[in-house]
Amino acid sequence: MGSGEERTEYKKHGIGFATARLVFADINRIEYFDSIHSVTEDRFVVIGLVYDVLFVVYTMRGETTRLISARLATATERKVYYGR
Repeated sequence: MGSGEERTEYKKHGIGFATARLVFADINRIEYFDSIHSVTEDRFVVIGLVYDVLFVVYTMRGETTRLISARLATATERKVYYGR
């Protein structure tokens, strides 16, 4: 499956990083800078549709996108995604 970090995320949220990466293909995705959690590095959030609406946290390391966390979106996050 990948790194230990990815296995931990999969156990915790049931979303693997291979699936989570697909949110970047969603042309309707919402991305924003996460100023609250950007203490030691800049973190970003993307909410996008894969097979369901996902909430993914990532950071940039040079030209590389490093996924930090992935889970199903909450009801509130789904409303944001669908524009309600």
